[in-house]
Amino acid sequence: IVAAVTGTDEENLVICQIAKVNFHIRKTIARVNNPKNIAMFRALGIDRIVCSTEVISNMMEYELDRGDCRIVQTLERGDTLLAEMTVKPVNPWVNRKIKDLRLPSECVIMSVLHEGKVIFPRGDTEISAEDKVLFITSRPVFDRIAKELIKYEN
Repeated sequence: IVAAVTGTDEENLVICQIAKVNFHIRKTIARVNNPKNIAMFRALGIDRIVCSTEVISNMMEYELDRGDCRIVQTLERGDTLLAEMTVKPVNPWVNRKIKDLRLPSECVIMSVLHEGKVIFPRGDTEISAEDKVLFITSRPVFDRIAKELIKYEN
């Protein structure tokens, strides 16, 4: 494995290309500063790409007020999110069973923290006010869910 993490995209690309072509390195990882270069790096066979600008931008964006919905971890280069929501009394999920929630197919509830106890939910698990719900979803679905919940808090 070769990881190219200089501050220059061009240098990182050349390092990975030399590693693959001249030294037959099977896996390369490159830091990319300019998000516009990501497609080119992928097209040229770089195995893993970490865009520091996107990472910082995403962190700043999700530190903004999103009500009681927050991102815990990003996965798959930021395309998938592990998120947590504190369920407020005005939330439409309060006193509803998971099977009755109209969740997008790209959203799965992973656990519910109820009165300090972790519950691995099933369809009959009921969500109460002040529960913390941990779910995995895509970025667009997270944005929709967060926007929808903010509407009930105001």
